[in-house]
Amino acid sequence: MSLLWTLGLMSVIWMQGEDNPRTNLEQGVADLRAGRITEAVAKLDRVVEQDPAAKPYLWQRGIAQYFAGQFKEGREQFESHKTVNPNDVENATWHFLCVAATDGVEAARKDYLAAPGDARVPMAEVYELYKGTADRAAVEKAVNQLEPGSARQRNARFYADLYIGLLAHAEGNKEDAEKYLKAAAATTDKDVMADVARISYQRLIVDAKK
Repeated sequence: MSLLWTLGLMSVIWMQGEDNPRTNLEQGVADLRAGRITEAVAKLDRVVEQDPAAKPYLWQRGIAQYFAGQFKEGREQFESHKTVNPNDVENATWHFLCVAATDGVEAARKDYLAAPGDARVPMAEVYELYKGTADRAAVEKAVNQLEPGSARQRNARFYADLYIGLLAHAEGNKEDAEKYLKAAAATTDKDVMADVARISYQRLIVDAKK
């Protein structure tokens, strides 16, 4: 997932004072990446309060809401993000996870957001996996068809592990959720989704055992 808007789309309040959308966005994303979920939600909510036009772009807010147990709010955030990023499979999967957390996997499949044309490997297969029309083998096959040991394959492997693990958790398959989320969390990448993988493993697996 990526930050899609530019400052040109934001209102002038982005540049006013210390309590401004730019600062709150940066701090909210930093809080999310550090696992400070309550703080992340508060900062990203503040961005929306200050500039409602920013809401559709704040996919990080939806992920923070998911970890905070604010599943209804997360669902709404991902529905909003779809209006500006309609082809993103990751957005559809996080919406699915929010719905599944309250209404179950089958309800999430019935309310699954469309996300056509995401060319990243293995997003097409991940989409069908969540939809229930493909299995993990299809995801693995897509990953394995990439050049062995290449950066593309390592990246695809990470996303396969993350989204297989998150689905397994939604389905109540604790053993597989731990296996795949632990693998995703072991990535050496230093981006937002790598940190999300580490938070997923910590909060959904490690903390759940305490």
